[in-house]
Amino acid sequence: MVIDVASLTGARLALPGVGPILAYLAVVLLCALLPFVLSFAADAGLLMLRRGRSVLPLLLTAAVCSLFVAATGFLLLELGLSLGGNTAAASSRLAEVAERLLLVCLPLAVLTVVVRQSISGLRHKAQSRRSAEVLYSGTETGQLAGSFDYVR
Repeated sequence: MVIDVASLTGARLALPGVGPILAYLAVVLLCALLPFVLSFAADAGLLMLRRGRSVLPLLLTAAVCSLFVAATGFLLLELGLSLGGNTAAASSRLAEVAERLLLVCLPLAVLTVVVRQSISGLRHKAQSRRSAEVLYSGTETGQLAGSFDYVR
């Protein structure tokens, strides 16, 4: 568990306990943060299918963010396991923490997609109703159509 800090000076720094901390951080990134980032990507995709308009920048942003979080989590996990000694006990503890985090965070991420889609649907209905009222009355403020009849 010795990390070569500076190859120029040849100094070596011992960081005890850094490996398990990095491994737990990786598990939190992969099991708690990544489902929410992927729910954002799913929300963008559903919005694109539902509205029929281009939400491509949003979808690309969500894809890049999810790949970044997944790659960071994987690299931290590999680094943490290599620094902390890949023992069976450490791996089983990490798997238990990951299972419990997924048990909580995955349903919450799915719930956020459902809530965001329902809010988006309500906003879309309200906006279409408002535009129908404007077409019906002929004004943007919703005044009666015959309120400004000028006699010529």
